[in-house]
Amino acid sequence: MYCIDASVLTAVFDENDAFHWASLRLFESVIRTDTKIVMPALALVEVAGALARKGHHYDDVIGYLDRLRSYKNIEFLSLTMDLCELAADIALGLKLKGADSTYVAVSHRHNLKLVTNDNQQRDRGGKVVATATPEECLI
Repeated sequence: MYCIDASVLTAVFDENDAFHWASLRLFESVIRTDTKIVMPALALVEVAGALARKGHHYDDVIGYLDRLRSYKNIEFLSLTMDLCELAADIALGLKLKGADSTYVAVSHRHNLKLVTNDNQQRDRGGKVVATATPEECLI
């Protein structure tokens, strides 16, 4: 089971992203094997914003988001007050960005490995949860 950061999901849908191929291979693998994925619903917002900033067309991004929501093995968690308080505590303790700390909080709460292309999130979050890059998960 994994928590997958928006940096990985963005790379899956952006062929020009430096991490595209490793991210895509991991994503295809977890979908094919029905591996459970849990992530904050915030991931949808982050992916939409990142892809829009990279110049992807509105309709394409909507299609990517619909595709993510269609997979039965992906669960999107609402940001409850309890989860936000845990994420805030992690942000304070690890000096992580707010959104990054949310993925660490979900990983911590559900005992998941956090998969990310973000070095800071991986290094700092690794003090609280198991972290890896998509490439490391494929080995």
